[in-house]
Amino acid sequence: YKSCIRNFKRDQKYHVWKQPNIPIEELYILEEDVTEIDSIFKENEFGWGFSYQGYHTWVSRFDTLKECNWLGAPSLDYTYGYEVPLFKKGKFIEYADYGSHVVVFPPKELLEN
Repeated sequence: YKSCIRNFKRDQKYHVWKQPNIPIEELYILEEDVTEIDSIFKENEFGWGFSYQGYHTWVSRFDTLKECNWLGAPSLDYTYGYEVPLFKKGKFIEYADYGSHVVVFPPKELLEN
């Protein structure tokens, strides 16, 4: 989180592992800007994002985050001894597994074509 904030303030970019450097248009703090964040998601049908400097990626549909849970791979049932779902979904605003997230919303005119 600290390196993300430092890079944003210095370079206006999110320096991220194995992802393109994407200019950041706005910075929100999850604990402080819940209403604004939720509103932005509800206004955008599709988004994609990455967390923890790009180590985890996911997509969103409106305010629902959808992700593939690699611990849910069928062969891992034998490792853990219990079933873990391969696909998970939940409200973005409740997603706190990682300290930083970047969300990209494609321009609406691209989605309409």
